[in-house]
Amino acid sequence: MFRSARLSPADSVVNSWWDFGHWFKVVAGRRVLFDGMTQNTPYAYWMAQVFLSDDETAAARTLKMLDASGLEGVELLVDRLGGVGEAAATETLSPIAATLEGWRYVVRHPVIWMLLVSNVVFTFFSMPFNHLLPGFVKQVLGGGPEMLGVMMSVVSLGALSSTLFIASMRARNRGRMVLLGNAALGLALVAFAFSGSAWFTLPLLLVIGVGQSLRNSLSNVLSQTYVDEAYRGRVMSLVAMQMNAAQLGTFAIGVASEALGARWAFAGMGAALVLMSTAFTLTFGPMRRLP
Repeated sequence: MFRSARLSPADSVVNSWWDFGHWFKVVAGRRVLFDGMTQNTPYAYWMAQVFLSDDETAAARTLKMLDASGLEGVELLVDRLGGVGEAAATETLSPIAATLEGWRYVVRHPVIWMLLVSNVVFTFFSMPFNHLLPGFVKQVLGGGPEMLGVMMSVVSLGALSSTLFIASMRARNRGRMVLLGNAALGLALVAFAFSGSAWFTLPLLLVIGVGQSLRNSLSNVLSQTYVDEAYRGRVMSLVAMQMNAAQLGTFAIGVASEALGARWAFAGMGAALVLMSTAFTLTFGPMRRLP
């Protein structure tokens, strides 16, 4: 951020994904188009096109259009072209009709609904770990903020390593990797739940970080890869429902912790992940065979 401030003119526009937008405004003091306040606008579509494009010239021209005229240039372009294929046709639908059309699209494509269902289920049984870990550290392991900080850092290290691997991997066996990654995550959670030593849990936390990153990053990559462009926004909004599943899962595991104890609740999370991964591997053939 500071480097951007030093090396760019004061009237520069910084183009990034939305989650870094406010940082560039506050720390670097530069204007941005895409931030937390505009993530639900057409800027999301155009910035995604820029980052996913293999044509640097086209990407640069898109940024020039956005930086020079904002969405007015986009509106003029769409008006001159008379819309953009199927995506333009859906613009005339009401929000409810467009949502229903998105659901019908998912139902018609087995691979898409398998990815959606598995992602929601895996999120339900894996994300509560992050939310309930502070209480587990304090009540079960007898640790404090320092121990929690070390553990979260190890989880983050595993997630970072997994993300870098996903970014560099070839399009091969990715569906199988999602399923195997969640099974490994489940086994690590079971071992973590019954570990008697806080330091013995560190290698397990590394596996947990890898498994969570595989679930989140790779599921999103596959969802965006195999969805037709005209429906990508609606399908990804359905993918975002995983956050609701995370909250419901946290509530359920919290109730289980109160009734059975934290160790058994965490072990139940892991066992459920292993069972669901096995079930999806056996029944979700099209997802398992995704390249």
